[in-house]
Amino acid sequence: MGEILGRFIDADGNVVDSLINRYITSYDIRQSQCPRIAAACGEDKRPAILAALKGGWINGLVTDEHTARWLLTR
Repeated sequence: MGEILGRFIDADGNVVDSLINRYITSYDIRQSQCPRIAAACGEDKRPAILAALKGGWINGLVTDEHTARWLLTR
């Protein structure tokens, strides 16, 4: 699970049905045609990065080499 702009997402990048997510008023960036670049690295962030990519939340990533290689194997 991860969090993007206050929205909690599951391992597949879907918004989690929770009370908190029902009250979030932030913009759903998946609707934007602009670049959506995240900066994240480290072993503990890998599942959340993968979820964000799967769910279409981001379309660009700045990360470390080990995380990039891990993502390429998924």
